[in-house]
Amino acid sequence: MFLYYETWKLIIEKTPTLLTEMIPQFPKFKKLELSDRGDVEKFTKQFPPYSDFNFVSMWSWDIKRDMTLSWLNQNLVVRFTDYITGEPFYSFLGETLLPETAEALLDFSRRNGLMPMLKLVPEIVAEKLGKNIFNITNDPNHTDYVLSTEKLRTYEGTELSNKRREVSRFIRLHTDFRFATLDINSPETNKNIWRLSAVWLAAKDSRRTVEEEHEFLALHRCLESSFSAGLLFTGVYVEEILGAFWLTEDLQNGYSISHFEKADLKRFPGIFAYLKQQMATVFSQRGIDYINLEQDLGVEGLRRSKNSYFPQIYLRKYTITKT
Repeated sequence: MFLYYETWKLIIEKTPTLLTEMIPQFPKFKKLELSDRGDVEKFTKQFPPYSDFNFVSMWSWDIKRDMTLSWLNQNLVVRFTDYITGEPFYSFLGETLLPETAEALLDFSRRNGLMPMLKLVPEIVAEKLGKNIFNITNDPNHTDYVLSTEKLRTYEGTELSNKRREVSRFIRLHTDFRFATLDINSPETNKNIWRLSAVWLAAKDSRRTVEEEHEFLALHRCLESSFSAGLLFTGVYVEEILGAFWLTEDLQNGYSISHFEKADLKRFPGIFAYLKQQMATVFSQRGIDYINLEQDLGVEGLRRSKNSYFPQIYLRKYTITKT
């Protein structure tokens, strides 16, 4: 049963905040805090933008505040909880003593009553683990879809002809519309965001998934945290009604990442294709060549939607166990 936004807001607000502390060395861990953003981003910017290790994403989806961090062999270790089941597990990102790090985390998982399994392990880590020591299994539900900004901006080519038609349909059906930058701190903007999110969620009806319900909470956590550096928040108004919004982040390395996007597609068909095309121009002006649309979590509708943009790159992740 869906737990409504107001209920979860009370849970979040009543959760005590820990004192700020540095990320400790394994086997010690600390809960994720906003003050960890600098350390995490300084480290992760050395690697491809895997969505699970993006700080804004980590913070937003930590809706129960049980994500923890540690350093092991100069690698960043994260104790995640499954986006759908809530089961805890470990993953890591880095390039130092990778087989030894995996061994230690698998043993640590077993000794602490968890399945001896690492999940969401980035391909750049998994490919350096010995296949004679580990079972390395691709997890397609968590592959990140990375689009070309230029292809998004032009929708050129036969493969994107449907997107061109969607944009044309949106423009044909509506005359009073505008693409705009949204002010996260504006009460009116927030009111419009939650109205649109409620419309989107209601449209799911019995088809909505646990992940989609959790996303509603994660969006609130993101907006309430007053992230500003790098965030790009845009939308499309139709007759002064917010019909779609897209919250992305400029990673300052030629990449951006998509955090949240919602639209009233029933009322405004084609609005997503239009919004993404307009936003691609902004990306180009900022020197952003690629946009990470994140994973689909095995949700068929999300998979179809992300593949419909014909991704340029796939950032794959793996599940690791001992042989």
